[in-house]
Amino acid sequence: MARKTKVIKIQEPEEAAPLKYRDMVFTKDSYIVIDDMICSIDLMPDLETVDTVESQVAYLQGDYFYVFRGIGNIDNTEGKKPGIYQNRHAYPKFFIVEPSTDEEKAEYTIAGHAYSIHPTSIIDAANTTEELLVAIPESTKFFQPQITENDDILKLVAKKALLEKNVDLDRYKDRFANKNELFNLKQIFRGDNKMSMRIFNRCMDALNLKYEIILTEKGPNHVVGDPLKNPVRVFSEETYEL
Repeated sequence: MARKTKVIKIQEPEEAAPLKYRDMVFTKDSYIVIDDMICSIDLMPDLETVDTVESQVAYLQGDYFYVFRGIGNIDNTEGKKPGIYQNRHAYPKFFIVEPSTDEEKAEYTIAGHAYSIHPTSIIDAANTTEELLVAIPESTKFFQPQITENDDILKLVAKKALLEKNVDLDRYKDRFANKNELFNLKQIFRGDNKMSMRIFNRCMDALNLKYEIILTEKGPNHVVGDPLKNPVRVFSEETYEL
């Protein structure tokens, strides 16, 4: 008796609708190259309500595009590149530094900076844009952790260091003993697990950073034992390896 064969039709996922902005249309294959990053394109979100801002996304607002730059101080933006910054203070969580000089305005203007991933478009862009020839990184995936209210003190310090230094851990794999060490560190950054002192030290070593811990009394009231005459200071270089 012949075996019956059941045919199942697999429906292809619908392609995302093109992103329309003013008189320009961008598809999922559109990108902008800036500061050694290949960025996808999206509209600027409401920075007063969003919890996170994606790295390696060029957000469109007005005549310009903005990328996430890490942590910044909204009260001191001098010398900061145009972009989106996570505020050191509680509110607002994110803020924008707009292009100010003629050079910055030309560099961050949307028109003329968007390309398509179609091979012909890449070749054309490479032949006409000097910046693109040196801007393609080894990987388009840039890992930058977001600070959350669940971060313990060690994880918070490590995240701030990564954001301040604008470091992509994947580009410094050789700074870790093995792949598992880097993988475990990234998993801790992504999840809610607490960061151990051992992992923290490995992270600081990979970033070639040293640190200092300072202990002082919280205040003159409710002192436990004898009050500290001087702050207790311990440097990472003085401790034993864990």
